Amino acid sequence: RLGLPLNWLSAAAVVGVVAAAKPASDWTLPVPRPPQPAGFGEEQLGPFLEQNVGNAFGALLGVGAGRRALALLDSWPRGVLFLIDPYIQLRRGYDRPENVDDNEQQRRYEHLRNILHDKAGVQG
Repeated sequence: RLGLPLNWLSAAAVVGVVAAAKPASDWTLPVPRPPQPAGFGEEQLGPFLEQNVGNAFGALLGVGAGRRALALLDSWPRGVLFLIDPYIQLRRGYDRPENVDDNEQQRRYEHLRNILHDKAGVQG
């Protein structure tokens, strides 16, 4: 006797017999549900943060040309937003239109920097 209750050993034996009796081909993985709309889009993010969070910090990863960053800064005026982007071309594994060469990345960075420099209420 191992010091375990007899009913626990009996249950383990039954589970082992049932598992052994069912062929592995009968096992099916659960089918994932298709994505459901959240009723929330990127254009509602700034007003949501302003209303529910207010004066707080945020970080935007992947700034690119800055369209989303500028929209967030306009719609979340009390927030502090850190813009994070290496502004380099990823040569392999990221085949997207926004993955432009390094010269274009530099132009995008400088253009956004100038816009942000001239924008009232923005520092950095």
